[in-house]
Amino acid sequence: MQKQEVEVFSGAVNSVVLRTPGRKYPGLLIQGDTFFSFYALAKRIYDLARALGNEELLDLAEQFEEDLRSRLGDYEKVLREHNLGLPYVSPWPMQEQANG
Repeated sequence: MQKQEVEVFSGAVNSVVLRTPGRKYPGLLIQGDTFFSFYALAKRIYDLARALGNEELLDLAEQFEEDLRSRLGDYEKVLREHNLGLPYVSPWPMQEQANG
């Protein structure tokens, strides 16, 4: 883990806007439990798109769900590496988490 200064443009709860060193534009800080909620919503949309059989909608929903799943996996891996607990119950078994 490294510590570095960041520029905080807004510290509003659940709407933190900050810029890390070397970046031109600020980013948004999304708390882990909020991000997990976004993933769960994307997974529901994907499951409904699959049930409807709309191929274009299914492709878009699948891309979105996979992107969020990948980022959620990265988040969980970092927390595990630093012996930090998750702010939610992970949907994946421990073995799949270890493979990350």
